[in-house]
Amino acid sequence: MELVEANGIEDFKFLYELETDPEIIYYYHPNFSEDGKMEFLSYDKAMKEYENQNAKKIYIVKYKGERIGTFSVIKDFEYLVKKEEGTAWISLAFIKEYHGNQIIKDSYFLFEERLKDDGYNKIELGVFEFNIRARRFYEKIGYNQIACLKDFTYYNGKWWADYRYEKNI
Repeated sequence: MELVEANGIEDFKFLYELETDPEIIYYYHPNFSEDGKMEFLSYDKAMKEYENQNAKKIYIVKYKGERIGTFSVIKDFEYLVKKEEGTAWISLAFIKEYHGNQIIKDSYFLFEERLKDDGYNKIELGVFEFNIRARRFYEKIGYNQIACLKDFTYYNGKWWADYRYEKNI
């Protein structure tokens, strides 16, 4: 397994396909509208935008030479619950065939080491209320819930909360 920074059109095509997969899109992106319409940049525009910024890093998880997931980190994310210096806002997504697989946990800890090396000392993230598997995953690896943002995302006919978690690293 390897963790490499996104670089090139093939990585951004993979990200686009992963993030817009109808089976996981609502687990990955907040939906602020009851009509369910979400807008996404094309993969080539997303790559250009990424290349012209400094706050976000995207890493691709490769296993046996194949792209299977992604981690991202945003420095000084404006929507942190606790505005503490040295806090990384993170997200992750994996192709559905790997959900529940040990490879996600192993790659997560590799990513966490990368964050430490980059000078972060705390991680904050959000998990939607209906994503029970992800909430259990983060709690098992040391995250603590710090906030609940009610009626944050619309999914499957109702509004759900976004649970915010943090972990010192």
